[in-house]
Amino acid sequence: MQSARYGFRIVGPCWETRRCVKADTAFTGYAACSDQAEVKNESYLSAFQFTDEFRYHLEMTGSTKNYHGPCWSTWLWWDIDRENDLDTAVRDARRLSAFLLKRYRIDDDELLIFFSGSKGFHVGLTTSLWNSPPSAHFNRLARRFAERVAEQVGITIDSGIYDKVRALRAPNSRHPKTGRHKLRLSFEELLHLSKKIMLQRAQQPEPFDLPGQSTENEQAVADWQQAVHDFAADKAAHHHRHRTGTNTT
Repeated sequence: MQSARYGFRIVGPCWETRRCVKADTAFTGYAACSDQAEVKNESYLSAFQFTDEFRYHLEMTGSTKNYHGPCWSTWLWWDIDRENDLDTAVRDARRLSAFLLKRYRIDDDELLIFFSGSKGFHVGLTTSLWNSPPSAHFNRLARRFAERVAEQVGITIDSGIYDKVRALRAPNSRHPKTGRHKLRLSFEELLHLSKKIMLQRAQQPEPFDLPGQSTENEQAVADWQQAVHDFAADKAAHHHRHRTGTNTT
């Protein structure tokens, strides 16, 4: 299987042109607030990464639509978005982050936690904990994994971010409505920073260093395999219903 080196970048609103980029390079550039990242602008990066097949698709069609090939990601994301209720979003982000740290026995700085600049948080867990290769269904397995974790924590997440060609707002980029920037927070800051200070800090972009790769974790491997099993079982059930014309709902 080819490596999944590519992603796409959008500068401006989500309906603007999607341009192919080296995914890790682009993400690192936003983390560092490099000149090329243009963090004063609204901008987005693909939630997943892709092989050469995606690059060819984008070059030939000029669009990410109807791409059905392999995908992968360095990070598995949870999106916690609470309309007009930042206090609840903070609480749920704390619960999720604490659960991930304990379950997968990682250090506090190995999570990527972001305040969106508006009313929510993105929490990222490195996929090096289970080392799954790119596949056509990686995004759907990621959704299974993430939803199972969210269910265990007892929180609601936005499952739309697991669409294969979904865009997520880039680190340090500016929110189009609030003007605030997507702010990296440590776990300790998430626990103890006041809402007022967090909102103040998000007025400006803040460069940060990316965590290193975590070592494989037995529990994470088992949880990913459970997601693979659940996906396969649902796929088999769907094929059976289609073949027999039955509907169990």
